[in-house]
Amino acid sequence: MAMFRMDIGDIIHHVVCGMHAGKNSEQAAGLKAEDYLRLGKPTKALYLAFDVRSSCFQKQKGMLDQEARAARSLHFLFHRTHGSIGFCSTHTFAAVDDNPFAHIESIKEWKFLSSHDSCWKDAAGDFASAVYFQMAEEVNALAGFTKDEGPAPKDLSWNVWFQRFDTTEFYQWVNVQVNRDPNDKHGYEELITVL
Repeated sequence: MAMFRMDIGDIIHHVVCGMHAGKNSEQAAGLKAEDYLRLGKPTKALYLAFDVRSSCFQKQKGMLDQEARAARSLHFLFHRTHGSIGFCSTHTFAAVDDNPFAHIESIKEWKFLSSHDSCWKDAAGDFASAVYFQMAEEVNALAGFTKDEGPAPKDLSWNVWFQRFDTTEFYQWVNVQVNRDPNDKHGYEELITVL
């Protein structure tokens, strides 16, 4: 059986770029696409969420039976705002929840990943990769494998789905408030609140 796999970081990159550049940005921001790209919209963020699951069979008495599983939901907010030198940048925030069905309302704390267009895509992908390796380690431990004998993360069974917000959409535009993080002495990091 042939399976195609896609990198979650690549999916995020293409969805976010497409949403920020297309008609959907006009609808969300109330601006023409070219104005949205140039000016941003300080009160809106693009929200994407993924249901991520991994599993393998447990090692018991020399045989593999009973499946060991881990599940998470990954949440991302992409906020586009007008920069101080006349252009917009994409600010990226993320969260992870042990409940694969968790929705945006249950996320209490967002991790700031990036506020620069040269690295927001990598920051989202790196966050997803860290969760991937944590889940692989958890599944192997639940299956009774030591760190050296368990299957490599790529050899586990993985399922990733977009969380659906209604019957047709896999994204949401949400109202947000963004402020500088008062604990960041460099003035680079931000805090985001979903309203």
